[in-house]
Amino acid sequence: MANFKTHISWGVVIGIALAIICAVYSLTTSFDVIFWVFLFTVVGSFLPDLDVDDGIPFKIVFGLLSSGLAMLVCFYFFDQGNKNFKYLLLLPIGVFLVIRFLVGYVFMQLTHHRGMFHSIPTALVFGLMVMWILKKSGMQDGDNLILSAAVFVGCIVHLLLDELYSSIAFNNLKFRSKKSLGTALKIFSSSHISTFLVYFILVVLIFALHNLEMFSRFEFL
Repeated sequence: MANFKTHISWGVVIGIALAIICAVYSLTTSFDVIFWVFLFTVVGSFLPDLDVDDGIPFKIVFGLLSSGLAMLVCFYFFDQGNKNFKYLLLLPIGVFLVIRFLVGYVFMQLTHHRGMFHSIPTALVFGLMVMWILKKSGMQDGDNLILSAAVFVGCIVHLLLDELYSSIAFNNLKFRSKKSLGTALKIFSSSHISTFLVYFILVVLIFALHNLEMFSRFEFL
């Protein structure tokens, strides 16, 4: 399989390509969105490796998630006029520790590398999850669709690279077959529970976005 450096490198290349396409074909008029297209593609390029216990993607995502939620808690209580020490400092620290270590530990126990995180349905879940978050934040549907697609494309590029590195020895360009071949671009895993949960989340996200009229332009929905 491809390593973290390879995934990031290709994420940067594809991110730049998508950003250029958006600019050349005027898919968005906002320079900020063009920059976020690049960034979202890069992030998507390492999201499937969240299932690597204590790997770099895991550290990045859970580090940012725990820090971000801790700051949100602090800002919330400060905005409410509550300047109590335990609410502005102790509670955010507690949130950080719970998300980073407790939730992170549970996540590591529930996932294993090359499980359902390395699958096409999970790539769709990541894309639709971003779409839901951006929709709730009030972003225009056009820009929302572009950014969500960037995350999805980044994930798919990751899966394609893993399959390529499982079948081709790039040092001598010889075809080979490793045990990991076919474990990235899949639609289900050996774990029925993981497969069910991913498809359940996928269906929930589709209906949630439908209720938010994200797909109102598509008659089949």
